[in-house]
Amino acid sequence: MSDRARAQVTTPEALPDERLTDAALRPSRLDEFVGQAKVKESLQIAIDAAKQRREPLDHTLFFGPPGLGKTTLALLMAKELGVNIRTTSGPVLERPGDLVGMLTSLGAGDILFIDEVHRLRPVLEEFLYPAMEDYRVDVRIADGPHAQTIPMALERFTLIGATTRFGLLTPPMRARFGLVERLSYYPPDDLAQIISRSSGILDVPTDAAGIAEIARRSRGTPRVANRLLKRVRDYAQVRAGGKITAPVAAEALKRLDVDEFGLDDMDGRILKTIIEQFEGGPVGLTTIAVHRASDFDYQLPPELIAQEPLADRAASRLLVLDRASGSIRHTGFTDFVDLVAPQDVLVLNVSRVIPARLYGKRESGNSAELLLVRALPDGTWLAMGHPGGKLKPGRTVRFGDDSAAEIVEVLGGGLRRVKFVGTLDAGATLAKYGAVPLPPYIQRPPRPQDRDRYQTVYAEHDGSVAAPTAGLHFTAALLERIKQRGTALATLDLQIGPGTFKPVEVDDLAHHPMHAEAYRVSDETADLINERRRAGGRVWAVGTTVVRTLETVAARDGTIRPGAGDTNLFIYSPYTFRAVDRLLTNFHLPRSTLLMLVCAFGGYERVMRAYREAVSEGYRFYSYGDAMVVL
Repeated sequence: MSDRARAQVTTPEALPDERLTDAALRPSRLDEFVGQAKVKESLQIAIDAAKQRREPLDHTLFFGPPGLGKTTLALLMAKELGVNIRTTSGPVLERPGDLVGMLTSLGAGDILFIDEVHRLRPVLEEFLYPAMEDYRVDVRIADGPHAQTIPMALERFTLIGATTRFGLLTPPMRARFGLVERLSYYPPDDLAQIISRSSGILDVPTDAAGIAEIARRSRGTPRVANRLLKRVRDYAQVRAGGKITAPVAAEALKRLDVDEFGLDDMDGRILKTIIEQFEGGPVGLTTIAVHRASDFDYQLPPELIAQEPLADRAASRLLVLDRASGSIRHTGFTDFVDLVAPQDVLVLNVSRVIPARLYGKRESGNSAELLLVRALPDGTWLAMGHPGGKLKPGRTVRFGDDSAAEIVEVLGGGLRRVKFVGTLDAGATLAKYGAVPLPPYIQRPPRPQDRDRYQTVYAEHDGSVAAPTAGLHFTAALLERIKQRGTALATLDLQIGPGTFKPVEVDDLAHHPMHAEAYRVSDETADLINERRRAGGRVWAVGTTVVRTLETVAARDGTIRPGAGDTNLFIYSPYTFRAVDRLLTNFHLPRSTLLMLVCAFGGYERVMRAYREAVSEGYRFYSYGDAMVVL
């Protein structure tokens, strides 16, 4: 079985084809709900008291790992109270208007259930506060200088929120829930009861030993238990006469690659990390925390994506996150000078952005576009092309009478090998016809000033197709102030490719392919960094590209080794940083490898909380946006 299929068998998340069967297996009354005894008792008391007083139930928050029954409990509470329930989730709600219709449709005592409530946008949280406290909302009926709001009264309702990330809820939101209940993993005996009940509903013959075998491998999660029951049922029906016994369950689960202790692939990786990187432990949970790609989603209003650079490079705002305490403070980028100590070393990526985007015509006269990635030893170039289906080997894209590129080979992953066949070679073509390769989220054509502003003031070596954006905030004067304090400046070169903008499209981070990028670290740079660190100074990485380069060339003890080569290092938790002590970076795209690196360095919960605060404070995001320091 593939790793992906195995992960799906044991994932606590609901799979698309399970919605109907999950509903059929849900209990119909609260007293039928197995497990979570303390939670059930607390809810039953609250429900009985609310019914006796003829009042709505207090707003309720469920938190805990996925698959433990948070949605089921919300549905059962509505049934026990005899009220209606409307369900939604944080990621699908984009604007206050999405909530207005739901809230105004609720009758007295009805329930609004919001799953993944921690993923609500800040503006929606603030919209909910008066709804939860005063049972009213302010509806805006116009925008601009003539904007008006109309207060609208609501029936007294109950909000039930569910989250797997309690730490990402803001304190004001947490404080508005009267009942807060944590759901824990289920012991095997409780899971055996659930499996026994489900087998009766599904009409599956079982015995106690067969049920116990499934229960102990179900990772403490009812959703996984029911899924394994259905998979084992299929095997028993086809290969074992239809009845689930212990040997039948064991063989079926073996074929599904379900570990006898219920461990999945990620559990194995964690144990391997503890053994290999931490000599068997002990090690803190924060250090070895692992995540899925979906954990790195966040809500960003489009208007916060910076489309233009500021007139003054150093006028950016600066968010300072202390990873030890979790404290956040807001300042200006010019205050960065005061954060760096005289004994420290600031490491810069001096790669220069080339005008790598070329617009041309195919033989048919239709438009085509090439984005050059890097030169290859045989004189050809690695490139990405559009429209991909039309740019086949042997076809030509012409940029002018003196320049054209021929497609030599299609390599996969959107990449092609091309050669320049006109009078002008690649360098001359870029100089004459090339455009600044602005990122796709800057939704305007490049302008002449972008050639200067989408470039650091210290850029030296051509080769990148994206800027090391953390360095865009520095002016020559600001760097001189840093040097005057005694802080050393060290340089390296990593040529940034288009893969920097590629989102992680697989939920298991281990399966994401990283494009290789060329780097060079000189003897002088390595000696300077090592000397400063030995003397007690800290290594500041200006941008994630510097982090990846230093971590690539660092020895186990953190010593920097000079050299050149290609790196496809993908840094995500769990990861032990050897070479970098402090990080200056911009705010990055959701699901990007850059955000995952920052979370590995600063701690997932703290970095994501900092991002939420940056959104609420109106920071400018991405390449031309504001900056963040992780201390």
